[in-house]
Amino acid sequence: HKNRRLGDIIKNIAAEFTEKKDMYHSVIENLVSELILLLLREYKDENQLSFPHDRNIRYYEIIYPALRKIRNDYKEKISVDHLASLCNVSKFHFCRVFKEVTSVSAIEYQTAYRLGIADILFKNSDKSISEIAFESGFQSLRSFDHACMTIYHCTPKDIRRMK
Repeated sequence: HKNRRLGDIIKNIAAEFTEKKDMYHSVIENLVSELILLLLREYKDENQLSFPHDRNIRYYEIIYPALRKIRNDYKEKISVDHLASLCNVSKFHFCRVFKEVTSVSAIEYQTAYRLGIADILFKNSDKSISEIAFESGFQSLRSFDHACMTIYHCTPKDIRRMK
């Protein structure tokens, strides 16, 4: 069952790369994350090893449902409480573990992920800035402008001119 799933993921990665449909980079990134997690689990199961010194593997397993939710549903407004509940941990523990693994908060990760989607849209489409903002999951142009200024230190119009 595990080997079939690993094979399916690899086939899906190859298909996404070949077809290059909209947002294929994001889909591939998500599939690679799942592949890595399944490989780690299979390695642990087959060798019956534990990794007591490598907290990040255990922590990554804890936050994986949240990472997947952010990547799959980036257009939705997702609360930290909801992400913590997906991971079956308290909000406090989730925030601590998430930051340990990613070096940023869940909200910062979600914003950066949305900006990555926006960057792909800027490069590969002629959509308006407002269309890109909403397709990237930002709830308003103001929040999109704020995120661009915070992360890139420029406005979406400046980004559009650079592409």
